[in-house]
Amino acid sequence: KTTMADLSSFGWTQAYSTHYGPFPQQLSASEPGYLKGSDQGVGCAAPQPNGGGDPRWAAIVAQGTLPAPLPETVYPVIHTVAVSQKYWASNYTAPICFQQLWIRNRNNITQHITAYVVDFCPTSGCTWSESELPWNIDLYGGDAWAKLGGEPFGSKLDLEIVWP
Repeated sequence: KTTMADLSSFGWTQAYSTHYGPFPQQLSASEPGYLKGSDQGVGCAAPQPNGGGDPRWAAIVAQGTLPAPLPETVYPVIHTVAVSQKYWASNYTAPICFQQLWIRNRNNITQHITAYVVDFCPTSGCTWSESELPWNIDLYGGDAWAKLGGEPFGSKLDLEIVWP
């Protein structure tokens, strides 16, 4: 199993993150996110869009969930992220769905997590600039946000990511 120490020689890519899904630190920023009882909202699950019991998603949820501020939301203990649909869904030279990312705070590398790509920021409506699309992520849930040093009312984090 790869550890953060093993990654010191890997290429870390500068990135930013926004957050979505359950956000207990700021309830007004909470969004429904992944829906209970299915893999709906998990863009990497097949068949899309309503989910078909994808075993990769089931394995993530089986590791446990955190209390969600919205009752219809599933909040996995395992960290998950969304990447750009415009970039990654049209560029399968490096399959991205359900791949693990190593993520750290660019300004404090002791703050780090691993996360799985399970969703996409939509082609139309993603607020990242064109140059940010290949590398930015949406962190799901306030837990991942806090572990990476995000402020409760913050909207963007400076990150570095090791991509698959």
